[in-house]
Amino acid sequence: MKKTLSTVLGLLFCVCGYAINGDGSAGNPYQIGNVDELYEFASIVNEGSVDANGVLTADIIVNNLQPELFDGNYEGVKLWNPICGKLLEKYDGLFDGKGHSISGLVVSPNKDLYSFGFFGTCSEKSIVKNLIIKDSYFSANNDIGAICGCNHGTIENCESYNSIVDGLNNSYSSPYRGGISGANFNKIRHCYSTATIKSPEEGIGGIAGYNSGSIAECGFGGVLVAKTAKTSAGGISFFNTGVIENCYSAGSFEGDFKDVCGITTVSYVKNCYYDSTKCRQTQKFSVPQPYNTKDFTSGKICFLLNSNSTGGSVVWHQDLSKDTLPMFVGKDVYQSSPCVGFYSNEKDSLEHDHEMENNVCVHCDYHVHKYQNLTCEICGKDQRLDEDGTFLIYTADDLYDFANQINEWQNLTLNAKLMNDIVVNDVDLSNTDSIADTLRMWIPIGAESLGVYNACFDGNGYTISGIFCKGSDWFYLGLFAENGPYSTIKNLRIVNSHFENEDVYGNAGSITANNNGVVINCENYATVKGKRNVGGICGGNRLATIYGCVNHGVIMTMSARGEAGGITAHNYQGLIERCGNDGPVTGSVAGGITGTSGKDNGDGPVSYPQINYCYNIGEITGKTHAGGLAGGDFYKISHCFNAGKVSGEQCYGSISGGKFESYLPDPDSVEVTKCFTLVGCDSVLNGVEETSIPEPYDITVVDSATFASGAVAFLLNEGTTDGTQPFYQTIEERKHALRAMVLPTDNLDCFPVLDSLHGT
Repeated sequence: MKKTLSTVLGLLFCVCGYAINGDGSAGNPYQIGNVDELYEFASIVNEGSVDANGVLTADIIVNNLQPELFDGNYEGVKLWNPICGKLLEKYDGLFDGKGHSISGLVVSPNKDLYSFGFFGTCSEKSIVKNLIIKDSYFSANNDIGAICGCNHGTIENCESYNSIVDGLNNSYSSPYRGGISGANFNKIRHCYSTATIKSPEEGIGGIAGYNSGSIAECGFGGVLVAKTAKTSAGGISFFNTGVIENCYSAGSFEGDFKDVCGITTVSYVKNCYYDSTKCRQTQKFSVPQPYNTKDFTSGKICFLLNSNSTGGSVVWHQDLSKDTLPMFVGKDVYQSSPCVGFYSNEKDSLEHDHEMENNVCVHCDYHVHKYQNLTCEICGKDQRLDEDGTFLIYTADDLYDFANQINEWQNLTLNAKLMNDIVVNDVDLSNTDSIADTLRMWIPIGAESLGVYNACFDGNGYTISGIFCKGSDWFYLGLFAENGPYSTIKNLRIVNSHFENEDVYGNAGSITANNNGVVINCENYATVKGKRNVGGICGGNRLATIYGCVNHGVIMTMSARGEAGGITAHNYQGLIERCGNDGPVTGSVAGGITGTSGKDNGDGPVSYPQINYCYNIGEITGKTHAGGLAGGDFYKISHCFNAGKVSGEQCYGSISGGKFESYLPDPDSVEVTKCFTLVGCDSVLNGVEETSIPEPYDITVVDSATFASGAVAFLLNEGTTDGTQPFYQTIEERKHALRAMVLPTDNLDCFPVLDSLHGT
């Protein structure tokens, strides 16, 4: 009898149990069309199938909830347990809402969980898209977001409407709360939130409380609420070390905030706008320009977000008859002309003339600038800004004013262009010891800012001379202290200048002390000294590019641990291409192009720094390591040559200085392809005779006559002669032979050069 009853109950359970369709694979994701299937999917993932894929097939209502009326009484409420909400759990799958909504989610505080939202934590592999969360309530004392508490993956085309993210006090840390994700470490794109986000602590944002990844094409129209005077908020994200672009915030701020940013704190922000009518911004270093509610309702912001484009693949739309904010669907917005103060959904109704009052158009603020002491009396515009907003530098005072824009006013995305040769100190700076106190001191651009410079500085082919920058007040010392991953410094020459960093751990470089972006077509004749990392162009080059740069200056370290390079002291997984050095380089570790190199020592794929199409003819002196091209190992060198004298006490060579552990570069960490060296430049690889270069080093030793003949240039160029090749050389009859290692400095055509004005 017991067996029969058990069998009946088992059959009854199978009939009543809810079996979700699909198997969670990419080709057959779980089909979720009601509450039971939603909770079953969560159970499947939380029980270990973190890579399960799911799709919504219908709108789902978990609770009939009015979040603004919810009093925190969870009795009778169906609670939601976040997917992968526990510590170390991460969702690895793809969840596609297919444009459907989930409403009435209620998440309560739970000490066993780490992150809170529909998802807790999403991994780098995860994708959450096309999902709408609405009429929901989330409350916890850790990271919270309507879509995800902590995002390491991709969230796109997701929205949160009429929901409350209620952060509770956390006495152990400062958690993040956001309308889409509490914290974002990867990508949030094309998302929108009207959530109300509350917190007693720092770090809340309309999209994410913290962002070190990318937030693009997102909008916020909700409310940010300070529960205590310690709360800080940003319309998109408060803490930001990543990228935010093409976003807007029309959200309001309620309560007594510590700090308020219309969009975010400083970092890379591009084409973002906020409604200053609703946001009383207090954070000094928030960079986006404020606009008012009329700018949003008129269609102006929609037009600007689309970068003044219409039709085609524009992201933002706005039906001006009903939409008060830009939307992802709707009508295109067009701008009128010649007066640009009118916007319309009709392309044909764009003719509007200026209506002038007191020399200013009342619709678009058009006016003829009237400058007095470099400032327009009508609008306050700086005369040195062109129509694109680029700061034009005509004088040394202009250069200092530009630096002040970065250091004092945190205008980290301000483009600049030289319009003349600039002279800072009109004296000979080859010996500064006796005149240092009389010189105008230079403070590196970005040395006193809260973020890094992320814009374009164009030398425009001009020269800056007479820069004197010396001291221990700055960790990074150069024309620029540090430039970010979205920056470009180009077409600039530094002459008759002196850079000297006395900080024992600091970087020094003539152009920038630490390059994270692109430095292109720059030239240095200055003396650069320091106690740690010293480079002719850049002090350090981290995951960045140096292209077409040449150093002629004296590069020297002044300590037993100093690293020096003609182009950069340290090249960490960066690219150096078509660069050269003919200046003397001295350091504990010294190289004609780079002192040392570095790679990622993690578990992921190794990416070695690269040196391509470069040369050295300068004298290189290293105490522990010296190399004509690289002082140490961990690199790939291709199509380069060295004709400079290399000397050292331990590890040294014409191409590489090797590494401490052995007197040769490690074959597993070095790749040398099609390189040439001048006979007589000491050993090619330390301890190895020129006639017995081991595999796998593709190095050819040639004499001065072979270099002068053009044969090496032809081989380095792989026979290319169409003007795209890296090396050039004017071949002419030699009037005198090359004498030992004393190289003629007035005729570099003894060797290949990078200047296309020379012969092919």
